[in-house]
Amino acid sequence: MRRLIAVPCLLVVSVAVAAPVPKVDTSKSWVGKQVIVKDNNATMKVKTGGGEGDYELHPIGVLSPVVLVETADAIEISWAGRTGTVPKADVIGPPYEVEFFTKQIDEKPTAELYLRRAGVYKVRGDADDALADVNKAIDLSPSHTAFHHRGLLHLDARDFEAAAADFERCVELEPENAFGYRGRGEARELSGKVGDALADYTKANELAPEPWTHTSVGRLLTVKKEYAKAEAEYDAALKLNPKHMSAYLGRAGVRFEQKKDADADADLLAVEKLFPNEPQVQVSRASAAFRRGRYADADRLLAAALRLNPKHAGALNLRAWLLAVCPDAEFRDGAKAVELATEACKQTKWKAYGFLDTLAAASAEAGKFDDAVKWQKQAMEDANLMAREGEELKKRLEAYTAKKPHREEPKWKR
Repeated sequence: MRRLIAVPCLLVVSVAVAAPVPKVDTSKSWVGKQVIVKDNNATMKVKTGGGEGDYELHPIGVLSPVVLVETADAIEISWAGRTGTVPKADVIGPPYEVEFFTKQIDEKPTAELYLRRAGVYKVRGDADDALADVNKAIDLSPSHTAFHHRGLLHLDARDFEAAAADFERCVELEPENAFGYRGRGEARELSGKVGDALADYTKANELAPEPWTHTSVGRLLTVKKEYAKAEAEYDAALKLNPKHMSAYLGRAGVRFEQKKDADADADLLAVEKLFPNEPQVQVSRASAAFRRGRYADADRLLAAALRLNPKHAGALNLRAWLLAVCPDAEFRDGAKAVELATEACKQTKWKAYGFLDTLAAASAEAGKFDDAVKWQKQAMEDANLMAREGEELKKRLEAYTAKKPHREEPKWKR
């Protein structure tokens, strides 16, 4: 079940180029937010040793990296599987004013400037303006970068066919550039085309190995129940980045599937030490506890996750699932499950179809079977979810139609 232990697909936004980032101090205004690079030649310093001059310069590109740490003059960012520092003067941060690029566009419009202003619009949530600027950039210069940028906007809008077409143009224009394959892999995965997505992610790794792509391959191999191969992919991700949270969580899942419980527990312990304040870690530990039949532990861990972030969609969703489908009646509460599942759907703008599946189960536990059927049918409209769990979803729909709630038996109880 996708909501348990494996890296949850709450709402995929531009993950084809952004590695998962560690928990950061959100008390600072820019931390945890994206910034816009001003100059196409901007680079970040990546440390290679302990000395003052031990670093390499890596280009950032046109997309919008996430800020991990902020000081008075510089920021540390995550970009393409690496972390590095950038002078604040080289980027635009919140409140993401567009005037910096608009003035330059008025003087001399170029494709690059339109793409950078599109980035500003994107992080502000102005999707229509962002798309308009990217289209202008493509009219001026139909480059790999421009099509990639538009593909990401189509992913955000859940127009996976259009996204795949744009990433296809990326591959045609620059067949040795990994980003096009990563983007097309994501579009194909979200369309339910597991085999095609796996081929694209694998090709991207051949061209430019990086942690996010290895975890993507591991995730899809898990769907195919090729657990040993998936474990090797998570190993590869952790070799590239020993602090890659998603790789630890994914590897724990496939180790449980292979009955390597001690190794899986070691992964969960290691990732908790690395990210003690990250709600997703507690959610994943709760997922494992649920599948092992340790319902009190799962409930306790979910409470801890919600203390860290009361609006964490994954924690809300999993607690709703626990309250809706737990075989132990002591932990079931249909009305509360509906409340939590509804909030999880609101947090993800009703675009996370797996959460609609949870809302259906919660509605059934609350005796609202008409609602359960409605939400289950909506969840089944998602090709990606059906490719992963189609048979289970159909069985749940049959149960709700027959006015029967769903129960989830522990899978990893030894």
